[in-house]
Amino acid sequence: MLAVMWEPNPPIVRHGITLNPRQAWIHLFHQEWVRLAEGLAEDQSVLEVAAELHEKEGTRDPIEVARELFGPAA
Repeated sequence: MLAVMWEPNPPIVRHGITLNPRQAWIHLFHQEWVRLAEGLAEDQSVLEVAAELHEKEGTRDPIEVARELFGPAA
C-alpha cells in the first residue's frame, strides 16, 4: 500500500507564496517545537531535524510528531 503524504488544509501561504506540502510540514513542525520549547529552540537545528523527520514521518501531522518527540510536557 502506498502511503499518502500529509498536506495542509487549507494551504499555508507565507510572504505571498504557497508552501508545498514538504515546506508546510517543516514549517508547522518548527512552529510547534518552538512553542513547546517556549521560544528556547535553535531555529536552524529544529529546521534540520524537521527536514530529516519529514522523510520518515511525512504522512503524519507535523504538530502531532513534534508533540510526541518533545515529550510529556507537550
